[in-house]
Amino acid sequence: MTELIRQAFERFGADVCVEHAGQSVCTRAFVQPLTAESNREPFSVAPLGAVDERCWRYLGLSRAEMGDVIVHDGVRYAVRRAAPVYAGGEVAYYWAVLHIEEETA
Repeated sequence: MTELIRQAFERFGADVCVEHAGQSVCTRAFVQPLTAESNREPFSVAPLGAVDERCWRYLGLSRAEMGDVIVHDGVRYAVRRAAPVYAGGEVAYYWAVLHIEEETA
């Protein structure tokens, strides 16, 4: 089962890099926008300004953990939540919820 999943990532996934603790691992993965059915704007206004609430989903073969950065098509995404997905008692792939990394000046 996990071999078929790996083959699907290799064949249909996009090139991404996972940055963790100063190391970068390039792999094949899917990065997709998460959409919610709502009639409101994809941001909220906080006391310090607008906050972008858009999120993306990462499905990939390389481990992603909270605090890591995923780089896809030149965009840097910060990992909000992450966990392994198991099939038959072994890790089949990893998922994560991402948001665009804020630029620091």
